[in-house]
Amino acid sequence: MRMSGGAEAITPSFLATGDISNAVAGGDIQHLIDEALELTAAERPSRARKQLFALAERLAQGRLQLAVVGQFKRGKSTLLNAFLGERILPSAVTPLTAIATFLRNGPSPKVISEDVHGRREEKDADSMDELRTLLEARVTEDGNPQNRLGLTRVEVEYPLPLLAAGIVLIDTPGVGSTYRHNTETAKATLPECDAALFVVSPDPPITAIEIDYLKELRAVAATIVVVLNKIDLVEGSDRARSEAFLRTAVKEALGDINVLYFSVSARSALDSKLQHDLAMLEHSGLPVLESFLSAFALEKRLPTLERAAARKAELDVRELVYEIDMRLGAYRLPATELSQRLVEFRAAETAFDGERDMRFDILNGDRQRLLRELEERAGQLRERVQRSLHWEVDRQIASASHGDIIRQDIAERLPRIFQTEFESLESYERQRLEELLARHQNQADELMGKVRRAAARLLDIPFMAPEASEAFEAKKLPYWVDRPRETLSAAPASLLSLLLPADMKRRRLRAGLVKDADEMVARNVENLRWAIRQNLEDAIRRFQVDLDDRLRSSQDATQRAIEEALQRKRQVERETQDDTEALEQIRRRLKEIVMELQKGA
Repeated sequence: MRMSGGAEAITPSFLATGDISNAVAGGDIQHLIDEALELTAAERPSRARKQLFALAERLAQGRLQLAVVGQFKRGKSTLLNAFLGERILPSAVTPLTAIATFLRNGPSPKVISEDVHGRREEKDADSMDELRTLLEARVTEDGNPQNRLGLTRVEVEYPLPLLAAGIVLIDTPGVGSTYRHNTETAKATLPECDAALFVVSPDPPITAIEIDYLKELRAVAATIVVVLNKIDLVEGSDRARSEAFLRTAVKEALGDINVLYFSVSARSALDSKLQHDLAMLEHSGLPVLESFLSAFALEKRLPTLERAAARKAELDVRELVYEIDMRLGAYRLPATELSQRLVEFRAAETAFDGERDMRFDILNGDRQRLLRELEERAGQLRERVQRSLHWEVDRQIASASHGDIIRQDIAERLPRIFQTEFESLESYERQRLEELLARHQNQADELMGKVRRAAARLLDIPFMAPEASEAFEAKKLPYWVDRPRETLSAAPASLLSLLLPADMKRRRLRAGLVKDADEMVARNVENLRWAIRQNLEDAIRRFQVDLDDRLRSSQDATQRAIEEALQRKRQVERETQDDTEALEQIRRRLKEIVMELQKGA
C-alpha cells in the first residue's frame, strides 16, 4: 500500500520472518534460558554461558536492540540524528572507529564507555554540544585514532519516547566501501541485533556487498526493515525505479519473508526538526517511519525480542549439550580404556597440529603470491596514471595554460582519479583474497570437523559440526596526496628563466610539472598499495589466529573431558556413576529446551 510522505510498505505483517502465533508464550524463553543456566551452573565458564547470561538480562528488562545497519555513507548516523532531532552522532564525513554506539533511554544525556579491561567511564553532558564532543572523542578517527583508547563499547543515554518504550538503537560502523575499516565491528555487532533498520540509498540502490550483509543479518534479526534514504536525490519515475529495483534485489536475497520498506530523506528530516518546519518534515517521509517504530515498540517489541532470543539461545544451548556429551562419553568408559583413548587423542592432536602447520605454510605461500601480484598491479597503475597526467600537461602547455593553473588542475584531478583507482584495485584484490580464503576456510572447517569427529569417535558421542569461520573484510584507509613536496620547479621564475627562448621555457615548465605529477602519483600509489597490503596481511593473520584459537579450544575441551573423567574415576567410582546419572538428566532437559526454543524461533 502507498503511505504518505514518500514511504511505501509492502508486507502483510510487521515481522520479517512470518507469523508469531506458534511462538512460545511470553516469558517462556526467559524461563528456558534461566533453566539452562541453572542446569549448567557447575560447569566451567564458557562463551555459550556468557551469551546466555546476556540474553537473560535483556529479556528480563524487555530491552529490544534495533540496529541501524548498512553500507558506509548511506546516512545511518544522519537517520539516527533525525530520530533524536539533534546533530549528536558523528556523521560519516568523519571516518568512525570500529566501535558501535548504543542509544538507550535515560533521564539526561550521558556517555558511557567501556574498554578492553572492563573499565567503565560515565560522563554527563550539560548540552548537546558537549554530548557531541564526548562522542567525537570516542568514536571518530580524529578523536580516537585507531581506537587508541581501547574502547569496546560506547553507550549514550538520552530522553526519547522511542527509547523509553524499550528500544535500544545501535549505530553500527559502515560496511562495504573504500572507507570500510569498521566492517569487522559491524558484523561482530550482529549477534546483539534483535531487529534491524537496513539503510540503503539510490546511489546505487543496493550493492552486492550489501546483499551479502543482508543475508547475514537475516540469520540473527527477527525483523528487518529496509529504509531507502536520500530520496531527495531522485524524483518521480527515477524514485519508483529505485524502489522497484530494491524490492526485487531484497526478495532475491531473502526469499519470500516479509519485509517492510520505507523511503525517507534523513537529512531533510533532521533539518526540518531543527528549523521546526512541519511541512518539510512531512515531505521527508520520516514521520511514517517513526509512527511505525512507535507502534512496533508498543505491539511487537516483546514478541520480536522473544523470537530473536530463542534463535540465539538455541545455538548456545546446543553448544552446552555438546560439552556435556563429551563429559558423558568420557564418564561411560572404564578407566583403563579411557587412559588408552587419552593416549590416542594426544597422538591425534599431534597430527592435527601438523596439518594446521601445513595449512599455514600453504597459506603463507599464497600470501606471497598475492603480494607480488599487488606490487605488479600497483606499478602498472603508477605508469598508467603518470602517462595520463603527462598527456594532460602537454595538452595544457600547448593551449598556453599557466604553470600554476596546470598544477592546480592536477591537484584537483588526483583525488578523483585515485578514489576510482582505489575502488577498482581494492575490489580486484578483495575478490582474489576472498577466493583464496574461501578455499582455506573450507579446509580449516574440515580440520575442525576432524577434531570433533575424533572426539565423537573416541568418546562415543554424536558428532556436532563446528561453526564456519568468517570471511575477510578490509580495514585500512588510504589518504590522497594532491600537492607535491617543495621542489625547485615550484619556485618563482628567475630573471634568467624569463630571458630563455619560448621553446626552452616550455621544456623547463613541462619538466617541472611532470616531476611534480610523478611525485604525487608515486606517493598516492604507495599510500594505496600500503593500505591494500595491510588489508591482505591483516586478513590472513586474523584467519590464522582464528583457526589456531578454534583448534586449541576444541582440542583442550576434548582432552579436559577425558582427563577430568579419568581423574574422577580413579578417585571415586561410585561418585562418577552418580555424576553420570545427573548429567544424563541435565542433558535430557537441555535437549528438551532446544526443541522448545525451536518452537519460539
